[in-house]
Formats: sequence, C-alpha cells, structure tokens
Amino acid sequence: MRIVNLRNQQIISTDLKICQTAWSRFWGMMFLVRFKYAYLFFFKKPVKVVWHMFFVFFKIDVVFMRDDVVVEYKLDFRPFHIYKQNELADVVLELESGSIKRLGLMVGDRLEVCLS
Repeated sequence: MRIVNLRNQQIISTDLKICQTAWSRFWGMMFLVRFKYAYLFFFKKPVKVVWHMFFVFFKIDVVFMRDDVVVEYKLDFRPFHIYKQNELADVVLELESGSIKRLGLMVGDRLEVCLS
C-alpha cells in the first residue's frame, strides 16, 4: 500500500492503516504513545467532520481530500484539541507532524492511493 503525489511522483507514505468502519474512524490513534504509520480514513460520501485529538499524545498533520485532490490540511494538530474541517472530504490522511511541509504538499495536489 502507498500514497503518491501525482504532481511530482513523490511517495507520501507506504505504511498505512486503513479506517473504513465507524469504530476504526472513531478510535484512530487514541492511546498510542508515538506515531507508527499513516492513517487513511474513507467515507462513503464527502463530509465535514469535527476531528478530535483526545487521548492522542503527539502532534500530527491532517490532509483532507475530495476525489483524490487535497482540498484542505491542518498542520501540527495538537493533543487534546479539536478541529472542524472547512471543506467537504471523502478521504482523510493523518501523517506524522511536519510531513506536509517536508513533502511540499499543497491544496490542489492529486494523491493516488494504491491499496495493492
């Protein structure tokens, strides 16, 4: 499994945890003590969700996508905070803090998710 930025063919992540059920989306990274791998959340239709970092003990970056295009992101999402996304998204990617800047991700980038 991997995620690739089609703008520059850069690999975003190869270590992914897929969250498709309501339970896995709710549980997410809670109670982890360090970042292990990227989390990929799939929704059946585009949604706006209030994201929480309750019981997550490290910062992360969050990428919101609709139809595989980055529509919004949140840098350094801190523990025990909430964030209401502004744009509709059908896929959300949680990355290690600093990844968005390090990878040069931008709104409008098309990301390809290869699950095989």
